[in-house]
Amino acid sequence: EEHILDIILVVLLLFVMVIYIVLNNVKFPKSHPTLQRVVV
Repeated sequence: EEHILDIILVVLLLFVMVIYIVLNNVKFPKSHPTLQRVVV
């Protein structure tokens, strides 16, 4: 059960990070070129 909780936490963190990056790219597509470079 502990392993399942750890996996869920990791997935949630990744999901939040993806949403954060996508929102930043949508709102500020030109102000964060370094972010896009890291993502690509």
